[in-house]
Amino acid sequence: MKQGKIMEPPSGMWKLLLLTLILLVTTVFSFGVGRYSLSAGEILKYIFFNQYADDNIPILITQVRMPRIFGAILAGGALAVSGAAYQGLFRNPMVSPDILGVSSGAGFGAAVAIVFSMGVAGIQAMAFLTGLLAV
Repeated sequence: MKQGKIMEPPSGMWKLLLLTLILLVTTVFSFGVGRYSLSAGEILKYIFFNQYADDNIPILITQVRMPRIFGAILAGGALAVSGAAYQGLFRNPMVSPDILGVSSGAGFGAAVAIVFSMGVAGIQAMAFLTGLLAV
C-alpha cells in the first residue's frame, strides 16, 4: 500500500502566515506598551467584549494607541510597496532611494521650502516634487 504525501502549502504561504502572525502579536503587544501599560487580557477583553475595569482604557486604546499602531503599519506597508516598485521598475534588487537621488532631491526641496517659510504642507509638497524631479 502506497502512503499518501501530506499536502503542504507552498513555501511562500508559510512565510505569509508567519509574517501575519508576527504582525498580529506585535500589534497586540503594542497596545499594551506605553506610559500606562495594559495586559493582553485587558486589551482583548475591551476589543472583543467591550468590558474594561478603568474608564481610561477606551480612550487610551482608541484615541492614543490605535492611531499610532495603524499609522506605523500603513507607513511600513507604503515603504515596502515603494521599495518593491523601485526594484521592479529598475530591475535591480539593490536599488534604494539614496542610490537614485530621491533622498537628496527631497531633502533639497524641503530645505528650500523651509528657507521660504512655507507651511508643513508646502514643505511636504516641495520635498515630494523635488524627489520626483531628482529621479
